[in-house]
Amino acid sequence: MSVIIFAAKLMKGTVIAQLFSIALLPIVTRIYSQESIGVLYLITNCIVMYIPIAFLRADQMIINNVVTQQKKTLFLYSIILMSISALFFSLIYGFLVFGVEWHSVWAWLALTLVLLASAIFHLLRCHYLSILNPDMVSKLQIVKTTSRYFLFIILGYFYSTYAVLIFSEIISFIIPVALLMCRYRSAPIKSIRQTVDNLKWYGLVDFLKKNKNYTLHDSLSAFFNSLLFSITLPVAMVLYSASSVALYGLALQLVSIPNYHAGKALSDSFQVFASANILKPGRIVNEFDVLTLKLVAISSGIYGAGYYLSDWLVVLIFSSEWVGLAEIIKVLCPMMGMALVSAPSSRVLAVIGKGGDKAIVDGVTLILVIFASFYVYHNGIPFISFVFIVSLIRSISYMLNLILARYHLLNMRAYNE
Repeated sequence: MSVIIFAAKLMKGTVIAQLFSIALLPIVTRIYSQESIGVLYLITNCIVMYIPIAFLRADQMIINNVVTQQKKTLFLYSIILMSISALFFSLIYGFLVFGVEWHSVWAWLALTLVLLASAIFHLLRCHYLSILNPDMVSKLQIVKTTSRYFLFIILGYFYSTYAVLIFSEIISFIIPVALLMCRYRSAPIKSIRQTVDNLKWYGLVDFLKKNKNYTLHDSLSAFFNSLLFSITLPVAMVLYSASSVALYGLALQLVSIPNYHAGKALSDSFQVFASANILKPGRIVNEFDVLTLKLVAISSGIYGAGYYLSDWLVVLIFSSEWVGLAEIIKVLCPMMGMALVSAPSSRVLAVIGKGGDKAIVDGVTLILVIFASFYVYHNGIPFISFVFIVSLIRSISYMLNLILARYHLLNMRAYNE
């Protein structure tokens, strides 16, 4: 199955689900206040930062691995790692973002549940990617997205608070998992029980050491990248207001739609392709070049249209309360266009064992973004200017990762010729 066909199957259902969510989004923005939506974006932002380090990249090894028993072992190791990391990550994130107000045990437990539910959903997605079942991946995303927005609207009719939004977020991850378990009944439980009986729990440390290229280098790279993607939201909360978080979060959600679906689907399918052809770097290079050119064309069309039509669309779709949304969308469009073009590069660097190089680029970029945050803090720069500075820095990092990926692929091809 080619990369494009595999990606198309992944996108088929998720595009429908996303169109459905876009249709309901104006209703959600009218039910809830900007402050409540801002808190929701801070919670979903936490998920974006958590997933790359939750499993120490054991989730990516599930996708790359072809041995069934090893997949089961990796799955259970992932559950152990995600449970430990969720407890600590929710505590740290909550304290840094919400400060001294983060004292409620219930708030900590709620955020921990959000992280655990999202992690289980992510593991199932990785499993079906590994067995080349894009249709099931697509169905999982459809159920998750549609249930999320239905819960937002139905429950919001009675209680339009951020607590309802967080509760709906948790349940939307649980619903597709529960439906899947009901469909296959006891089969997964029996399989897991057999694996647990044969699992050497003390082997977890050996597993982490043996696969340190993934567990350390790629985890750091992925975490830096997710932090770069999401750091603006907590900074907005600390330096500005929940309303700024809501505006930026909504703008980011809208401009990320092509990247989240097309970029994610193409990255997933290209990772599967690269893993299957790791001994044929020439094929990977050719497919990488073709895919990059196609992404340039797609990105230019989508984000060019988004830039010029944002003023009109925001007024048409959302209420006048969200008028500042268009300005942020215009600033984000060039960066997200570059992110879409470079989407497969991060996966291929991990597959060929060069995740450490990407970690360096992402680490330096993160340092620059942190310096930019301090600069904003001490000089009282408007929020839109901060968004522009961060977007420019990240656009350069995406370009460097793309160059790095092709450079290493060409070296691999030359070595094997």
